[in-house]
Amino acid sequence: MKYILLFLILISSHLVFAQTAEKDVFEIYERQYNGMIKSRGMPDSFGFTQVIGGFNTAGLKSNKDFANVLKNLYGDKEKIGVVFFFYNEGILHRTFFKPGKVLEEKKIKISPQKLAELHSDLLMAFKIQAKSANRSPIKRGVVVKNIGSNVKKVNLEVLTKEIGNILLPTGFDETVKQLIVIPALNIGTFPFHILKPYNDNSYLIDKCSFTISPGIVDLIVSKTVTLRETIGGEWQNGKYLDQDGYTDRNRHLPEKRRFTLDNPLFISNPAYPKNLEYEFPNLPGAAKEIAGAISYAKNYYLLSGKNATKDSVFKYWEEADLIYFATHGIADETNPIENSYLVLSGDDAKLTARDVMNLAVKGKSFPEMVILSACQTGLGKSVDVGVTGLARSFILGGTKQVIMSLWNVDDEATAFLMERFIIHLQAPNFYLPSEQLRLAILDTKKKYPNPMYWASFSVFGVSY
Repeated sequence: MKYILLFLILISSHLVFAQTAEKDVFEIYERQYNGMIKSRGMPDSFGFTQVIGGFNTAGLKSNKDFANVLKNLYGDKEKIGVVFFFYNEGILHRTFFKPGKVLEEKKIKISPQKLAELHSDLLMAFKIQAKSANRSPIKRGVVVKNIGSNVKKVNLEVLTKEIGNILLPTGFDETVKQLIVIPALNIGTFPFHILKPYNDNSYLIDKCSFTISPGIVDLIVSKTVTLRETIGGEWQNGKYLDQDGYTDRNRHLPEKRRFTLDNPLFISNPAYPKNLEYEFPNLPGAAKEIAGAISYAKNYYLLSGKNATKDSVFKYWEEADLIYFATHGIADETNPIENSYLVLSGDDAKLTARDVMNLAVKGKSFPEMVILSACQTGLGKSVDVGVTGLARSFILGGTKQVIMSLWNVDDEATAFLMERFIIHLQAPNFYLPSEQLRLAILDTKKKYPNPMYWASFSVFGVSY
């Protein structure tokens, strides 16, 4: 996985675009992306490995160029759509792509504060704070006020429509079966599941899976690695040629994939420390959640209670193909690298985003997939190119996909959803793991119809 990290750093420094409006957009995006990388404490240079052969990002000069790159990476049969968000000087740019096509270019005047307000209103409409009060961390010395009487009244249907008008392109329809979102600001923390873009008023998740790509660079690198593993070939003169020298991605149906739990590491309901700034309620549902997943594992390591220390997690880290955290999490918007963390046990109980990044810098191997079943693990500091927090730290280290939680209000519903997800991972399907998560969500939606129970998990990374 280390070579992906090396290439992410290097490729980002070559993103150059032209044309007055588009040049400004993508040159600024380059600086934003580089700034985010540096803020993570990553070195400017980390060596170079030819991950995608002769592909040169200096050839990306317009939206049409990026559409052509997508055509080299995806066939029409894959039925993907990509919506790219860019934010600068009060304007949110939303561009909608299909392979080889730019379908929409839209500018929306909106402030980061307004997007944050919409996100807050959505959580309020779901009554997330009230529903999760008895299982959420509480800052020591703080008296928790009664939630309810002063809550802002929000019409969920009206709010969802307003959010959908911002997040979804007008050209989005049922022909898209996998939506790839390249976010700006806090857009990646919205539950796209609950948007209703179809004429029959059904939810997006009813007909389409989606994934949050960390950035343009990440999308290109991840899909290129998949192509090299499946059809061989290399980038040559700005085109990806398969092992037979063809550029047509429709010659090969994408492979169905499954993910088996060959050697996972499970962290379940640690013995929460008493010396941190928060009090952490016990999570008995975490044990049930992990127990459901363990039954599908071939070999596994289980760390729970007092055994779930940071040293123990690091001991098994490089051996695991999946790391599954069922614990508390804290997201910090001010200093997400140092102060966003997963809670473990022992004297040094914080597994911070910085800890994860330090493992990456040291060249440690990362698991292919990480599940962060903890409150707020999809949150963090909102910056121009998205949210920086725990989930992005794992991706930069080499993890391909992070299943992240946007909220967590019910042990039973979460345990059911995650067990269904593990079950669906065992069966070959397209768009691993976002399609498997979609199917698990649909199963959960039947049992728990309220979206607050089934719309809390999304995929951060690029699906196969």
